Amino acid sequence: MRRMKAFVVTVVFALGLGTAIAAKPDKKDVVLIGTVIAIDEIVGEFSVDQRVVTVSVARVVSGDLKGPTLKFSINGVAGVRLKIGGTYRVRARWKGDGYVAGEPDIRTVAPAPGEVADSKDLLFVAKVTAIKTSETGDPRRGWIVSTNVERTLSGKLAALTFQFALHIPAQACLKVGKSYTIPAHWTVTVYEVDELNIWRHNH
Repeated sequence: MRRMKAFVVTVVFALGLGTAIAAKPDKKDVVLIGTVIAIDEIVGEFSVDQRVVTVSVARVVSGDLKGPTLKFSINGVAGVRLKIGGTYRVRARWKGDGYVAGEPDIRTVAPAPGEVADSKDLLFVAKVTAIKTSETGDPRRGWIVSTNVERTLSGKLAALTFQFALHIPAQACLKVGKSYTIPAHWTVTVYEVDELNIWRHNH
């Protein structure tokens, strides 16, 4: 009887494990930075119900995306602020037959031509070359991160290197030798970089 119970438990466990493995979702979600090149409106009975947005991909932050462009659907209200020529950070979720995104999944990186922008703010891709403690003049920021600039995504950055101060570099998960998308905000006298913003742009 004990052997029979053990056999039944083993079979049930195996079946449960197989079901769990079969139910595991396919991780096709992607996070990317791209420029809108087309917006197609799907018109319902009384108004625009949905927009299909095509972006030219500048950088894949996470996920596996091979092509140079991506199409995703977004509902009419959330899609209003997207403009052709604007660059955005998009979290696109796979729904079986295509990608979708909502208002919380979209963040403006650079506005479309003609829209107001703070041209001194920067977004660039850079490889971290050093992380060292240093006297920065800001008691809240005791670390200096040195980088080699690989590509500028928005703003004007002519230099090949860029240094910035941080409070706790580990909060941004930075590692020497790795490349990251870095957002830098101009504060009249100096560029400021925030650990949380770095993390958000790279995860």
